[in-house]
Amino acid sequence: MPFAGLIRSALPLSLILLILMLQGCDRWPADPRDSLTTAIERGTLKVGVVANPPWAEITDPAAPAGLESQLVTEFARERGMTVDWRTGGVEEQIEALKSFELDLLIGGFTAANPWKTEVGNTFPYYTERVLIGSAEAPPTAIDGQTISILPDTNLTPLLLKQNAISDVRETLVDSPNPVAAPQWRLSGLGLNPSEIELAKHKHVLLTPPGENALLMELERFLFRNRDEQQLATRLWQEAQP
Repeated sequence: MPFAGLIRSALPLSLILLILMLQGCDRWPADPRDSLTTAIERGTLKVGVVANPPWAEITDPAAPAGLESQLVTEFARERGMTVDWRTGGVEEQIEALKSFELDLLIGGFTAANPWKTEVGNTFPYYTERVLIGSAEAPPTAIDGQTISILPDTNLTPLLLKQNAISDVRETLVDSPNPVAAPQWRLSGLGLNPSEIELAKHKHVLLTPPGENALLMELERFLFRNRDEQQLATRLWQEAQP
């Protein structure tokens, strides 16, 4: 089989297109606002933050914590910029993004966010799978079983669909039951993940409407830093008190 055919058979079409877009393009898309040039000349990246640990946490408004705060800071540093962090309610921040008052908005948003037709977003840089895990051999079914979950995770309805019982706990450490949690948390807890998937979330960063050079440059950065194991480790670290 020719080499090109081997590539096509080994990689999903969407990934092939993404590689071509990010590595093969030698021109920026139409960008009437000169987003990248303007940000670099200004020396700052204007970034809105919505608190949603461990993705973004506003312990200090001048220096938010969280995985996405780290990624944005690293991206800005590579381009010789600092970050001008903006905080506020999500609707307020969305309006600022729509009116191009922000360059980015972070806060653990997913590709299924309710504003996806109003603003832009990066490609999904991390896929978060919510699985059942256990310290012992992971279960193959959870019908009738008690499953431990953390508060405010909205997992109870998903467990009910599989006829499982929710056990809400403040911590999943030393749980006597199997637990339901994102795969990065199961890994951090040293639990064995099963193949029982309750949900899948494709995480993105939000951008102003339309394509622009800043978005393309950010996606190049995210593509280079897309190692899911490393991102999972960083999420676990950010989730610690």
